[in-house]
Amino acid sequence: MSSTILELKENIQLKPPDFNNGEFNVNLRKHLTLENGDSVVMRNIFIDTVASSGGMIDIDEDTDVSMTFARGFNFSVQMNDNNGTNADSLLLEANNLGYNVDQNLAAPAIKKTHSNRPTNKGDSHIYYETVKTTVPAGHNKFRVARSMTFASDFEDHYRDHYGGFDVTFQYFDVNGVKQTYNTSLNNIDSPKEGGDDADHTQDLGDATFIFDSTRDFGNGGIALISPSASSMIKDHTTNPTIAFGSDAFISGDVYTMNTKTVSVTIPAGAYDPNDLARLITDGFVKVNQDEDKIFTGRTLPYTSLILSEAGDEVYDANIGIFISDDAQVALRVRNTDPNSGAVVNRPIVGASEFAFVFDGGAGASQTFKFTSLHSPYYTDTGGAGTALQIGNELTPVNTGTAQNPAYIYYNDKKKGDIIITGLEPFQSFWVDKLGMAGDVIGKTQNKAFKLDIGGGNSADIHVPFLSIQSGVNMTEPFLGTDVLIPKGKFIPASADYSAVLKFPNLNTTSIYGAKTLNQITNINGYFLIEIRGYNNGTRIIGSNNIDDISAIVSRYYTSPSYTNGYASDSIVYTHYGESVELSNFTVRILDPDRTPAVGIGTNSCVYLAIEKSPTEENS
Repeated sequence: MSSTILELKENIQLKPPDFNNGEFNVNLRKHLTLENGDSVVMRNIFIDTVASSGGMIDIDEDTDVSMTFARGFNFSVQMNDNNGTNADSLLLEANNLGYNVDQNLAAPAIKKTHSNRPTNKGDSHIYYETVKTTVPAGHNKFRVARSMTFASDFEDHYRDHYGGFDVTFQYFDVNGVKQTYNTSLNNIDSPKEGGDDADHTQDLGDATFIFDSTRDFGNGGIALISPSASSMIKDHTTNPTIAFGSDAFISGDVYTMNTKTVSVTIPAGAYDPNDLARLITDGFVKVNQDEDKIFTGRTLPYTSLILSEAGDEVYDANIGIFISDDAQVALRVRNTDPNSGAVVNRPIVGASEFAFVFDGGAGASQTFKFTSLHSPYYTDTGGAGTALQIGNELTPVNTGTAQNPAYIYYNDKKKGDIIITGLEPFQSFWVDKLGMAGDVIGKTQNKAFKLDIGGGNSADIHVPFLSIQSGVNMTEPFLGTDVLIPKGKFIPASADYSAVLKFPNLNTTSIYGAKTLNQITNINGYFLIEIRGYNNGTRIIGSNNIDDISAIVSRYYTSPSYTNGYASDSIVYTHYGESVELSNFTVRILDPDRTPAVGIGTNSCVYLAIEKSPTEENS
């Protein structure tokens, strides 16, 4: 039996721009004729898995990667709030208006670290920069999201439930900044099999947000960015169209997080995960080294977006509002002395230690992770500045009496931090390429806040409330049981617990990715090879959904660079009927769900054999 061997090789220069890796056309220099009884079979297949099979991460094209974040500082119990010119001091608005507790809160709801803070001292909470936007009456632009309605989709198959998974949306806030909002859909029991699709309305509770409904963005100003529409239908039998119920936002002062964005361009290529993480970290933490900068005694000589003084945009009439991490207190901080007009200290906000790394090696998680999004706290364990070490400082404050003491610990554990509020490209890079979870983004919610403005009057404003959790979207030192009892004692005296406790602490609660490197780069056990033969645009081979698949190639034969397929993996196509000519082929390398294969390169090749029919040869 005679054969003709065709080399169908991927050529990135000749590919249409909308083709994926592993998807390519090959035009034959000379047309081939298929006679009755001739067979088409794949002899050898070489799939470019250089990146995935070697534990590499393949970046298909130059990609601009960015991180948006809010910046905060620790209002330490060691700080003074009535000076602003000495070290470790700020100047708050006078007449008890500087430390402004939300007047909507009943006394029992106010955290004790707020209600019992020492006079003119901090409360050891993190406070975040905000900017004010005044929304005028009659704007017809902004709305407050209150609920979301989603429905089942049983068109492809039936399941006994729908919903029950995480979703991520984006919207534009009143300041025109794109915000990312992640939440979970309720898990809803489906109607009886064979019944109609059902829908469910889920109340957002306190997790409301104000969005620009006039934007041509998503569905009514809110866009679903994860998961994909096909995944929602196939994996969760849930319709990808989600509608938000909302109320009109009338008017008023709205404070939003003063976010910053850092970015870096990742050139196309295959990356060792450690090198890729280092490239991201170095690009994000780059410091502005402007040697011609003129700075005053109260201005940092070098700054970055991740760490700097609070920005000018935070201050309105020389007063900046910083919101506590629990959104119970609005700290009104001055940047000038109202009496002398002299410039006073501004808070240093952000993270001095930013690290995005790959946690590899024996016994490690094999995931990407943020190990630090904060500025470490240095405690002096030796006194007089002789033994500064990264650690914690727990300051007890007696809220009882000398005879019946009752202490609250103020825990200084970091000087400041950043909370990620957006990552781009979210799904295609941070989730698909790096395996990060959606809840790494700190969800920003809207909260009504009653601000004391003096003279027995108050103002109703709206402030941001970050939904943050250690190890999920926030990093901080890990506090273990080894620090609870003073060293060298079996049973400490009660006096030991009334003293300031200082201890070194290098343990950090990191934010780990949701997927391991193996899950990112080697998701499936086999590939499907689809080959379609054409004659000047008329499809000859691959006339239906089954005929399209010409081979099933197992990853078992993956080498350090390529996955190899053989004739035994091929599904033979035999031509019957009148003779036809073939002018070109289209090849697609697919994952088992028949979508373009993830994590392959641009240098795949298929060797195709056209085997003549024995009857035709004899004739």
